[in-house]
Amino acid sequence: MIAYLVPRASALGAILWTGYLGGAVATHVRVGSPLFSHALFPIYVAALLWAGLWLRDQRAARGAAAAYRNASGIQRHVAAQGA
Repeated sequence: MIAYLVPRASALGAILWTGYLGGAVATHVRVGSPLFSHALFPIYVAALLWAGLWLRDQRAARGAAAAYRNASGIQRHVAAQGA
């Protein structure tokens, strides 16, 4: 939690929290917990973590936008190659 709260380490903290919450999802799925109320709740929390990081850290917002543009460029390049 501390890594997420420190501005310089917030991206690392979000990644670590996402991994931790992914383990919680796996545990809930394994034991057969109800899907929307228990098993997917850690995914909701992770989405809020990333949304908070997006809103407070402009580097994360620019990085996500660049990744989206890069993915779009790859898709256009693949489509042009196939045509």
